[in-house]
Amino acid sequence: MNTITAHIEGTKSKGFAIYATAFDSAIASDGATVAEAQASFREAIETTALSYEETGDNDIAQALREAEVEYIYDVSALFSLFKDLNASQFIKRTSISNETLRQWRAGQKVPKHRLQEVESAIHQLAEELRAVRLR
Repeated sequence: MNTITAHIEGTKSKGFAIYATAFDSAIASDGATVAEAQASFREAIETTALSYEETGDNDIAQALREAEVEYIYDVSALFSLFKDLNASQFIKRTSISNETLRQWRAGQKVPKHRLQEVESAIHQLAEELRAVRLR
């Protein structure tokens, strides 16, 4: 099965954009929320598949329709989509200041090494949650 790696980013207009390249085609969408942008992205994949069908590339059209989409989030999209992540509590897991996180959530570019720190903290939280057992 094919995978489309799609990047989700916050925009200056307070919306979200998604972009990817698949089978030598650029696929993009946007929306006021991450969920709207994702729905629009699936429609963009279908539109791209239809254009391949029109040129007789039915195999590529089918591969696009069957592809899994792997989303890579920027920090603003992450906190917008996962509202259960409390930003002020989350920064206690990292060396990131509240002001720095606020700037990132507003769309400022995040240095790669800091992205790794945020991602590690998210994965650590996920592991802790996975270990929870309730009675």
